[in-house]
Amino acid sequence: MDLRHQRGGGTPVATFGDDAITSEELTQRLLEMSPYLRTRYQTPEQKREYVEGLTRFELLAREAARRGLQNDPEVVASTKKAMVHRLLQKELEEKGSPITDAEIAAYHEQHRAEFLRPEEVKLEEPRTRTRIIQSIRAERQQRDYEALLARLTKEDALKVNEEALAKVEVDLKAPTRAPSGPAPGFIPAPSAQGGPAALPARVPPFPTPH
Repeated sequence: MDLRHQRGGGTPVATFGDDAITSEELTQRLLEMSPYLRTRYQTPEQKREYVEGLTRFELLAREAARRGLQNDPEVVASTKKAMVHRLLQKELEEKGSPITDAEIAAYHEQHRAEFLRPEEVKLEEPRTRTRIIQSIRAERQQRDYEALLARLTKEDALKVNEEALAKVEVDLKAPTRAPSGPAPGFIPAPSAQGGPAALPARVPPFPTPH
C-alpha cells in the first residue's frame, strides 16, 4: 500500500521525506470550506497553522507505517471497509447510462397502483419524476450488485462447508466474551432508497487542524 500523500506534481508548500503538501492542494482545500470558515485562513500565519495540521497527520501516519501498524487487524478491517465502500460507489453509483423519459413513463405505467395521491398520477409532477428516477436507479443498482457478487463468487470459487457449519454450536447461556478483534465488515444488499445500505462512513483524508 502506497501511503504517500502526494503522488503528482505541484508546488510544495511543505515537504517531509519523499512527500509534500502542495499549494494546489491547499487552494483546493480552502475552496472546499464555507466562506465563513475560509476567513480563518487568510494570513500567512493562519495558512501555516492549517498546513502544519495537515503535515502532523501525515507525519503520524508515516510513523505508524514504520512501526508496521498498517498490518494491525483493526487497521486492516477499517481499510477493507473503506475499499468496499469505494468499490460499491464506483460499481453502483458512478456507472450506468442516464435514465430516459421512456423508462420513466414505463415505470409509471407499470406501478400506477403505487401512486395514490392525485398529484402523483400526473407524470409531469416533479416529485413524481424524482420518485420514479430514484426507484429505477435503485433497481439498476440492485441488479449490478447481484451481478458483481455472482461474478466474484464464481471467480473465487466460494464454497460453504455445510457439514462443518452444522457442527458449530454456541451455548445461549454462556457469558459474553470480550471481542477478540475488529468486527468483520458486513455489506447488505443496496437499500430501497438506492445505493449500498449500512456502508462504513467515508473516511476523510485528514483531520481538521486545530
